[in-house]
Amino acid sequence: PTPDEVETYVSDKQPDKFNRLVDRLLKSPHYGEKWGRHWLDLVRYA
Repeated sequence: PTPDEVETYVSDKQPDKFNRLVDRLLKSPHYGEKWGRHWLDLVRYA
């Protein structure tokens, strides 16, 4: 995460901040592409 994203997360006082972060990451195509590459490397398709 960027420094601004870290600061925003740390300063967020809402009890559901972790759930909202996970939802945001799972909706991001970049997050899926990054982890997809790791899994493909793991099973040696890359």
